Amino acid sequence: MRQKQKSSKIGGFFRLIWKALSYTRVIVLNLVFLFFLVVIISAILQSAPEPITETAPLYIAPSGILVDQKSYRSPSQELFNLENDRPNETLTRELIETIDRAAGDERVNAIVMRLDYLSGGGMSKLDEVGQALERFKQADKPVIAYADSYSQHQYYLASYADEVYMNDMGALLINGFGYYNSYHKDALDKLSVNFHVFKVGKFKDFVEPFTRNSMSESSREHNSHWLNEMWQHYTSTVESHRGLNDGHINQFIATVGEQLKQHDANAAELAKSAGFIDTYGSRIEIRSKLIDRFGATKKDKNLFKHINYGHYRRLNFSPLEVKKANIGLLVARGGISDGNQPEGKIGGDSFSALIRKAAKDEDLKALVIRVDSGGGSAFASEQIRNEINNVRESGKPVFISMGSVAASGGYWISTAADEIWATPTTITGSIGVFGLLPTIDQSLKRLGIHSDGFSTTELGEGVRIDRPLNPKIGELIQQSVEGTYRRFLTIVAQARDMTTEQVHEMAQGRVWSSQQAKSLGLVDSIGNLNEVVAAAAKHANIESPEVKLIKRDLTPQEQLLKMLAGEVSVVMDAAFQESDIGREYNNLNFFLAPFADIFKPLATVNTKEVQALCLECAQF
Repeated sequence: MRQKQKSSKIGGFFRLIWKALSYTRVIVLNLVFLFFLVVIISAILQSAPEPITETAPLYIAPSGILVDQKSYRSPSQELFNLENDRPNETLTRELIETIDRAAGDERVNAIVMRLDYLSGGGMSKLDEVGQALERFKQADKPVIAYADSYSQHQYYLASYADEVYMNDMGALLINGFGYYNSYHKDALDKLSVNFHVFKVGKFKDFVEPFTRNSMSESSREHNSHWLNEMWQHYTSTVESHRGLNDGHINQFIATVGEQLKQHDANAAELAKSAGFIDTYGSRIEIRSKLIDRFGATKKDKNLFKHINYGHYRRLNFSPLEVKKANIGLLVARGGISDGNQPEGKIGGDSFSALIRKAAKDEDLKALVIRVDSGGGSAFASEQIRNEINNVRESGKPVFISMGSVAASGGYWISTAADEIWATPTTITGSIGVFGLLPTIDQSLKRLGIHSDGFSTTELGEGVRIDRPLNPKIGELIQQSVEGTYRRFLTIVAQARDMTTEQVHEMAQGRVWSSQQAKSLGLVDSIGNLNEVVAAAAKHANIESPEVKLIKRDLTPQEQLLKMLAGEVSVVMDAAFQESDIGREYNNLNFFLAPFADIFKPLATVNTKEVQALCLECAQF
């Protein structure tokens, strides 16, 4: 009896300790949460935008790649994951609307644009931003671009500026466009990996890296056409902006080694003498030049007077500002997959849901779909096309605006529109289908691993990676690919008022430039997103178009975290841009970095064996 009482007391003692630990854990977690809340609220309060009281240039420093829609990041990840100092994506539409707003703003007298952190994003988006800069310049306001060095894509955007500055130890890297792949046939043979290819069309070269050691002549033929046309657009645009003779860039590239030697290996001096930049100097010298032109800030005489991009957006584009929209904008960006997919990918179910959401909105009189995709699942592409057809049948017009790429599955979904528009540098087409299936039975055999068994029918073994492909199953897959291709041809023929024979002649997986596609009848017009919106408005008899971006609905918790993350990102963005022009900055990394790993997103991707996908489009 005494032993039981003693055990009971000991058990009670440990239960008391456990309760104390549990309460302590809850208290600590609550304190951590309150700490986060205080830090975030303090950041929001301290970052309340001050009114702009002086005339100054708008300072823009885009970072990462230009995109039509940012890739999905959970609100918790946006709030707590601060591992990367600079955003890896810049939203093209926001950048353009900010520049357009600044063009008519008397407080903004110029744009100063730093391009060191811009990675690219496709010629079409660079052109659209460049056209916004042209509209800004038409208001008699100068644009100045500067960077330590310029990559090919960075310089293309810089060429739209009135003046281009570069660091005296920098370099201008213009070398032309190239298209290269790695080919793995010998390596796969050595590993005894067998890739079974099912395709239609001699130009559908997605599978070539798995079946060849070099590029086929058909692949070289059709890729050279659009790549050379893209390069011609690049060179003619830059030469026009910089007042250079036709062919100047190709001549420069051909003799750059000799010219660099003549300039004693001074790349900055060479860039200036060749007419690509206007001036060069150290960071301090360039800052001084901007201070002489625009004046210094009151807080720091070593900084030129400017209006920060993030600050300007907060003052002029309030998230609480609600306008009654009459045109819906949907963004179809990324690979096309089945099911639900996050932003940055196109899901058959999730994107269809967005189309239905837009269709139900009675305020929207037309839809514009921005397609920037090299394709993917044929099933998901057809699912999305059917939804677009339903919208049109309900009487609501749908216009397609092609971005950098709208090929294969991207073209498939475009066929349902009233009109298809491409930008001058869009690549499209690639009307073809393929399937790809690897088996490693010979690889396993070399290791002494064998597969054996039986099934009730000739097809019962199914598709197994550890067994040779059953010829009858292979025949079924090939027939499925051919059937999907015939369906693709029929869809295009009906949409573009052609015969399937005519479509087949321009299909077979071949990629076309936008100008070629227009001459072939695959697209209706050439123009940017703003022009497509205007055309859709005219078609729907809308006098004053107001555009609404159609996005998935967030839960209340996501909305709260998104709002807080947006406020923090504005604070961080302002700090990054201030740092760009010479000021040291403080940020929230010190407080939040230790907790960055608390929230980690999970993502899954569904795939189909029958694909309408364009390899070269995804790479360019």
